[in-house]
Amino acid sequence: MSEKKISHIVRLTVGKGKTSRPSESEEWVRDYYEMEAVIENPSDLEDMRANMRGLIEEWLSGKTKTVPTPPDPETAYQNLPWTQGEGPRGPYQKVTDNGSDLFRHLKAQLEQNKGRLSLTSHYYWLGTEGNIIFRRAKKK
Repeated sequence: MSEKKISHIVRLTVGKGKTSRPSESEEWVRDYYEMEAVIENPSDLEDMRANMRGLIEEWLSGKTKTVPTPPDPETAYQNLPWTQGEGPRGPYQKVTDNGSDLFRHLKAQLEQNKGRLSLTSHYYWLGTEGNIIFRRAKKK
């Protein structure tokens, strides 16, 4: 069999399922999850597949971790390790995914609001790759 090289992968779909029967008196239950991602760099293919599969396996095992809501989210977000930056629209701050519950909470809030969020003192937005969050102070 000849080996063919793929010149450019645009989209990756990963799916996995599990069938279980909680007890003899209950019906079989089938859980199936499928994720799709756009691949911009073909060298990221294996990492993306592994990450997607790991997340699906977490869902199937029922071991997903819920992210607690901080009592005052905007004040809590100040504790993230923000770094300064300068863009065409002026100064901003950014934070890279550090695995903290606080980062995951803010990211979840952004995802629920189409990647943008306006709080009392800052505008927040999600970077295109999803692992960086940006913010800019509101003008007073």
